Amino acid sequence: KALPCLTAIGSALPPDYAMLDQGEDDMFAKPTVENDIGPYTPMPIDTGNVVLTNELNTLIQKFSEQFHDSWAQKRMDSGWTYGNSKSVEEKTHNRLKPYSMLSELEKETYREPIRDAVKAMLALDWHIEYSEGGGQTTAPASHDNNPNNYRPQPADMTNLTL
Repeated sequence: KALPCLTAIGSALPPDYAMLDQGEDDMFAKPTVENDIGPYTPMPIDTGNVVLTNELNTLIQKFSEQFHDSWAQKRMDSGWTYGNSKSVEEKTHNRLKPYSMLSELEKETYREPIRDAVKAMLALDWHIEYSEGGGQTTAPASHDNNPNNYRPQPADMTNLTL
């Protein structure tokens, strides 16, 4: 049950947000203007005492794989294909390939915000529990080592209610 819920929550952040090349994907960028209320001071939730169990780290890993497939499926549905580099004009992206073929840095781009969200939820006294039989099983991956054969298989969340 936790994976679909976290997927729905996490889908608000595109995986491109942390790997900007020219700034066009930076949905958080704001034009620099004078701020009459003073400088912004970030105050993140203190997660310093949160310790992630092996089970939660496994969830984070599975969620990052799911999130990549979900992102890739949306891109492919919009006509994007794999390319050696990202090109908005040609609709190619160098990360439209199986999660297993991503570099460790690219994988961490998915894991870091998920890990931060899970830690924040735990710091806010939320509980994440695994429930046998409550979720769907993931379809077997049809990925090989050729990015051109990549067919994402994100979990079906059409019946998910938060």
